[in-house]
Amino acid sequence: MTVAFTIRDTFGDGFDVRGVVRFGGAAVVLEFERRAPEPTGVVESKVVIDVEEFAACSFRRGMLGARLQLWALEEGALGGVPGAADDGVLLQFARHDRDAAEALAARVRTAIDEAVTRTGDRGSPRWDA
Repeated sequence: MTVAFTIRDTFGDGFDVRGVVRFGGAAVVLEFERRAPEPTGVVESKVVIDVEEFAACSFRRGMLGARLQLWALEEGALGGVPGAADDGVLLQFARHDRDAAEALAARVRTAIDEAVTRTGDRGSPRWDA
């Protein structure tokens, strides 16, 4: 399943990011174009992030579309994704892609939960320290 997304220009650098996201069972794959004002032009990229690199995934449905927030365990995991900050990235989906994006989010969330079960509680703070 492949779903089209955009990343809002959160840093005000004039870049427009559009692409597709898919989940292959063990990794989230982001393929996107980063369009900038002239003379830079278009930069195409592909980022593959293993599901074990994620701490959490949240999905929010809205009237005009949907949002998928992905949180990484470590800062560098999302380094190749434009708009990624504070270990997270926000993907936005058009209204007609909401159902597909929600199904993708459910699959990613399940895989993160299974990875936590296999490797232990990776993302929680230690309260006994």
